[in-house]
Amino acid sequence: MERYLCRQGNVLDSFARKALWDVGLDYAHGTGHGVGHCLNVHEGPAGVSWRPYPHDPGLRPGQILSNEPGFYKVGEYGIRHEDLVETVAITKGSKHPRASNLRGDLDGRGVLGFNTLTLVPNQRECIDLALLDDFELAYINSYHSRVLKTLGPVLQSRGLVEDYKWLQEQCAPIVRGSTRHQNGGGQQ
Repeated sequence: MERYLCRQGNVLDSFARKALWDVGLDYAHGTGHGVGHCLNVHEGPAGVSWRPYPHDPGLRPGQILSNEPGFYKVGEYGIRHEDLVETVAITKGSKHPRASNLRGDLDGRGVLGFNTLTLVPNQRECIDLALLDDFELAYINSYHSRVLKTLGPVLQSRGLVEDYKWLQEQCAPIVRGSTRHQNGGGQQ
């Protein structure tokens, strides 16, 4: 059996919450859970939560998990971003966005990452470019490119011209300072 640096999902939960914790905020649910092990939705054997999953065998390549961080302002609104992700092994030569930053194999323990399976464009109006670093913006643009390359041909083959045009608009690269992208706050 292969060994990986971070085996238990509850260890990752802290990393997912860090940006909110840095400003004194949190969300009151787990960050993710297993999907499809026994054709259920919320299930193990692994998950990403502040509390450990009972009998968690640890994260392994091929597992499908939800990734659903959120923020809720009591009495006003709530935001939850939810995707399904596949746990993948990352090597220096893999196509994963973080692969080029690897500095070895961590003493033979290996590195795991996630590949997003959900193919829906992010809502552009909700993206505040001032909060994104260059890697994060490139990641969103790469994801949108993959969404368009995967779903565009399906829409075209079905003659869904208007849907394809909408998808093209939503998946167009987001560029800092561009008038094509306005976030909810009107900043660029």
